[in-house]
Amino acid sequence: MNHRYLGLDWGTSTVGVALAVTPIAQPLGQLPNNGNLQTALQQLITDYEITHLVIGQINPEISRSWLNIAHQLPIEPSNIITVDESFSTEEAWHKARDRHLTWQQFKPKEHSWSAAIILQRHLDTLA
Repeated sequence: MNHRYLGLDWGTSTVGVALAVTPIAQPLGQLPNNGNLQTALQQLITDYEITHLVIGQINPEISRSWLNIAHQLPIEPSNIITVDESFSTEEAWHKARDRHLTWQQFKPKEHSWSAAIILQRHLDTLA
């Protein structure tokens, strides 16, 4: 895989981040959705040499504001991809339970795991 993907699960207070440098998406962490978000995303894009951004989308109106932020990042506009994020949190919770995590253990990682689900959905379309 020559492409390096950053997956994002946008929340009102937290943005989940996932990374794929192989065909498997991995949760990377969560960022506060505040005034430093764009700088933090730019740093991740630079540090991991990201070529593609995959953003979860459920509500087109809300997604438009996220896309505006995404288009200010150092990613080619044609490499910014939206993916339906419906039920990504539920799917992430099922995977966490399969690993015997409790809700209390999962909740702080919820958005990063959801970002990995969203990113994996896109990667699966490429296979």
